[in-house]
Amino acid sequence: MVISFFIFFEAFRRLQNPEQVHAGMMMSVAAGGVVMNGGIALMLYRSGGDINIRSALLHEVGDTLSTAAVIAGGWAILLTRQYWIDSALSFASAR
Repeated sequence: MVISFFIFFEAFRRLQNPEQVHAGMMMSVAAGGVVMNGGIALMLYRSGGDINIRSALLHEVGDTLSTAAVIAGGWAILLTRQYWIDSALSFASAR
């Protein structure tokens, strides 16, 4: 909860005072996250149908999709230079 609060706080602060975002670095780190989360999701998918495993799989799929959204947001920032996109992604991911 503390980390989520901090992410919300920073996203709100950046909406008020936008800062330049290094979209290339953002997409590179997110791509690594997609590979790791996707790999974990694939291993969980192959490991069986236990309810706990399925729950962990759904969590990993959600994390993978969130990280893929960061890549899309990075592209949008590169194309439009609209830095508020970073804050919107932060609000969405801090759930």
